[in-house]
Amino acid sequence: MTSSLVLFLGRERTFDEADWRQRLGAEFGVAFGGPDDDNDEHFVVPEDGFVRVVSGDAMALVQLAAAEPKPAAELQRYDDLRIRRVFGEQKQYLRLYSLGDVGEAAEAARRRFLGRIAAALWGDDVLGLNWHCDATLVPASAEVPKQLRSEQPVAATLGEPVSQVLEATDREAMAAAWAKARETWPEALAHLQKGGELSAKFPFARVTKRGTEHIWVTVQSVDGDVVRGVLANEPMDLGDRKLGSEVECKLADLSDWLFLRDGKMVGGYTVKVLERRPRAANSRAPTSRVRTTGRSSAVAARRWTLTTRAGTLPPCSSAPRSPLPSCSSAARSVRRTQPHRCRTSPNCWRRSAASTTCRHWASR
Repeated sequence: MTSSLVLFLGRERTFDEADWRQRLGAEFGVAFGGPDDDNDEHFVVPEDGFVRVVSGDAMALVQLAAAEPKPAAELQRYDDLRIRRVFGEQKQYLRLYSLGDVGEAAEAARRRFLGRIAAALWGDDVLGLNWHCDATLVPASAEVPKQLRSEQPVAATLGEPVSQVLEATDREAMAAAWAKARETWPEALAHLQKGGELSAKFPFARVTKRGTEHIWVTVQSVDGDVVRGVLANEPMDLGDRKLGSEVECKLADLSDWLFLRDGKMVGGYTVKVLERRPRAANSRAPTSRVRTTGRSSAVAARRWTLTTRAGTLPPCSSAPRSPLPSCSSAARSVRRTQPHRCRTSPNCWRRSAASTTCRHWASR
């Protein structure tokens, strides 16, 4: 049984043995050796096209593979702007594989091992990740490395509600929705003043690109024309601002508001416009997981829901489904390089595809 995980990178990396040994050592709390020392329990060894990572009885192969950004015309096939960003900026894949026994316990152990390796190798160049057993593309955020270190990294990274970040195509309808939200703001304010939960949407200027992101804010207080709260969605390009960051917004910039009344959404004018948005031609594109907080803001996420993930171990296939990168060729290479046992060191896994021996070789 093969378990695998893919990180999408926005910059090209090269294998730095000293850096990887330091990162993995810090992650697992043990010293990792290299190809020329006597550490046979925990080590990092480069091989032909792969890097072998071993910690005790666990082994994984890591591969850095070239990735080409998709052309702009092809990106339009995806409704979700987060998927467009990952596929439009990807420069390299960092693929992690682990083979082992069939069974839920063995599969869970492999996923934990891969998750911790991915967390150790995480950097600001990571755009997103994908598990081999699910088509969901998880956008990078500050929370993802913590989730990868959990006991159930697949369930943790896939999250709860799954929503899209969409681009408005009907500009006139969206402008009318903004105007309607501002016109009816007194209704939202009255609800908040009665102790109700309220979410409001505001535009925020992007950091690295031109334009704005309209993001839901869980409202905590309103002082005249200033609305204070915390971000209820994970931003795409707002620098240090993350899910849960405190913000102050001008009421004049309000683009929407919503709350629940008897389980039904009140407000949500832009949500209704986006619900009427025609889907892109590629209806089988991978979804992206976007975390939300607050019961009111979660309404919007649920109304855009594509799928939800539940359970500890989602069903697995041997490779990610198209259009995510295939791992079948790498899996075949892993099978050809199954570790052997030698008399000198029972824990020695060091064997390349072209080699029949290791440095501990003895007649067996």
